[in-house]
Amino acid sequence: MRRFYFHTRANNVVVVDHQGLQFHSEQAACEHAIEGTPLLLKQSREQNRNTHVSTQICDESEHTIAVIRGTVVLEMR
Repeated sequence: MRRFYFHTRANNVVVVDHQGLQFHSEQAACEHAIEGTPLLLKQSREQNRNTHVSTQICDESEHTIAVIRGTVVLEMR
């Protein structure tokens, strides 16, 4: 199993993951990040009308594997 780190950014606030999680593959780590994106968007959305979040997935050598991005734009009429 390999360790992956999930650094998040929500509305320009960066949270660095120092612990990481272990997965069998890069694909499994990406799926974990994708599954967590709706909650990250919801938490960020509670503070702002429009929001942008991203999760940078890194391996043990801090090499970026992938970046997952999500955006919510609230348009009221």
